[in-house]
Amino acid sequence: MADELTLQFYLKFLKDGAGTERAPANLDIDVTGDKYNASRQEIATSAEAIALGDVGTPGYILCHNCDATNYIEIGYDDAGFKPVVKMLAGEWALFRLAPAVPQAQANTAACDLEYFLVEA
Repeated sequence: MADELTLQFYLKFLKDGAGTERAPANLDIDVTGDKYNASRQEIATSAEAIALGDVGTPGYILCHNCDATNYIEIGYDDAGFKPVVKMLAGEWALFRLAPAVPQAQANTAACDLEYFLVEA
């Protein structure tokens, strides 16, 4: 099969009369694996691995910071936590993971991270 994963997104920016919007066509993606993990994980203020479940090779992940106050960073460990994604309170993020174990860290207090992860 092909195109097992479909992504749709819309972005609009408007400030002081200037702006733009983008609504690309659906992005259809071939997925080699057949595993996924939908979960909600409490993220501490020290970096910890995002639980992959049965997913062997991480692909796309859709994340939601469920906290009303604090931000969550997602990144990797290379002799210390290196953040590459920052989600403020209530924000969402969608991105493809590099083939490694992703980590997350809350800034001030533990936060719940809700996510849906699809195998690559």
